[in-house]
Amino acid sequence: MSKAFTLFELIISLILFTFITSLLSKPLMDFYHLNFTALHTNNLITQAHLNLLKIEKLIQNC
Repeated sequence: MSKAFTLFELIISLILFTFITSLLSKPLMDFYHLNFTALHTNNLITQAHLNLLKIEKLIQNC
């Protein structure tokens, strides 16, 4: 008796995998986009803060 997958079981597994992947792809892409946007925003805020500190230091030296 063979313990391997039959062709039918393989096809059903692929169909289920495709269905689950298609359901999860949109939320995962949205999560990636929101995470990327948040990281970009945090980097901009950090750069702005550092630039303000440099300006403050220049003003104090004058």
